[in-house]
Amino acid sequence: MKLEAWECEVSLFQLSDGADIDSLRAEFERRGFVEMAPFLNADSAAVLERHLGVRSDWLEVFNSGAKDYEISASEFKVLSDAQKEKLERLIGEAAGTGFQYRYRSLRVPDHANDRKGDHSVLNDFARFMSSAQVQTFFHQLGLPQTVDFADMHATAYDPGHFLTAHDDDVEGKNRHAAYVLSLSRDWRIEHGGLLAFHSSDEQAAEMYVPRFNALRLFKVPRLHSVSQVSTFAPGPRLSITGWLRATGGQFF
Repeated sequence: MKLEAWECEVSLFQLSDGADIDSLRAEFERRGFVEMAPFLNADSAAVLERHLGVRSDWLEVFNSGAKDYEISASEFKVLSDAQKEKLERLIGEAAGTGFQYRYRSLRVPDHANDRKGDHSVLNDFARFMSSAQVQTFFHQLGLPQTVDFADMHATAYDPGHFLTAHDDDVEGKNRHAAYVLSLSRDWRIEHGGLLAFHSSDEQAAEMYVPRFNALRLFKVPRLHSVSQVSTFAPGPRLSITGWLRATGGQFF
């Protein structure tokens, strides 16, 4: 794809001004983690927030061991109360002993050919995150020049949803860093949905509250989780998340 065409497609989005690259790079090198807030200019963040708020095609996603499941809202709706209760019970039991997740998701395909014809705001934002402008910004923070692609999905954690400890290190994915762009406003610690980095013995954690238009970037692998969202949270914990990868241009 020609750069001029790419830039035309992603002109809806802009990074915020005034980032102190030297300070951000130093922190990323020292901690393997950095927060950029605001990450986007105000208009760009508001566009994403509105878009996620009106999408009706969210998938209910969860796993059973190594197998992943995705259920459309209409499919989930026709489950009986007994079936839903059993599903939630099994998910809860699995979370107590191993890797488990439960939330809603909007997927963005990796390959450019699979994105053709879909000019939704979310797909355009995925193109923006893989654009030369944004990838150069991440290189300036210290990611290797071989990193050339950001994959992506949007997530919505409703009350009871969670993601247990994992480190994102998947063979063949060439993930160098993970990112989480928060799009929830007025979130408090007690609402849950906290991004937690675990100590090596899992006896301590460093936790971050969702913060509107803040991007958290951390090196892979790193053990982390998302705490369960409380029943009195003001709404879903909305975010856009993914990984910065070295692909050799194979998806473009």
